[in-house]
Amino acid sequence: MNLRTKTFIAFAITTILFTIASILFGVNNLYELFMFGIYPMDFLRSIFWNISSFLGQFSEFMLNYSHIIALTIICYTAAIIFLIKDTHKKTAWILAMIPPVFLLLNPLFVQGTLITFVEALIGTEYAMAVNALAESLLPLLVIIYAITGLANVENRIFDKTIGITFIILFLLCPLAMPLIRGNLMFYDILSPLIKFVFFILLVIIIPRLFRKD
Repeated sequence: MNLRTKTFIAFAITTILFTIASILFGVNNLYELFMFGIYPMDFLRSIFWNISSFLGQFSEFMLNYSHIIALTIICYTAAIIFLIKDTHKKTAWILAMIPPVFLLLNPLFVQGTLITFVEALIGTEYAMAVNALAESLLPLLVIIYAITGLANVENRIFDKTIGITFIILFLLCPLAMPLIRGNLMFYDILSPLIKFVFFILLVIIIPRLFRKD
């Protein structure tokens, strides 16, 4: 299993698990959940206020992103299974391409990141353009992975280069907007760092779990 395949599988598993976790537990919204604080003298009312605020934000999130979430979970899960089983590889890479293409050029509800990037450049909103570009880099790399996989490109230097690039961007891309704003907080660092550590562990563990003796 080359580094290209390992990094994609690790990325896909991390994406699926953290997406499901955010749906079930609101992992990415814990800060917002308690942003108003819980006061001892008004404990119950504070809890209900925070939960209702969170549910309002979460329902809007689900309405806008439900189609992308469904595509991501279904397509990435199937792609992971095919790649690990080392069968139907072309089908696996085609499935792997669907979520990132949809994320980049999405015409429904939430605008695709590449469309946002172009519009932000035209409107000279450079901070938004950099953020949209950062959000586009990993999907673009997944598409490159998929295209080279479909073309049966076998090159160790290429695999290592694009694999290492993917690993670096996996950590840096989520930090792009907070860094641009200049108000990087502990939560902005902790969330991508947890995902990055989980991702790296998968990159190391996956080939050992599915190594063919």
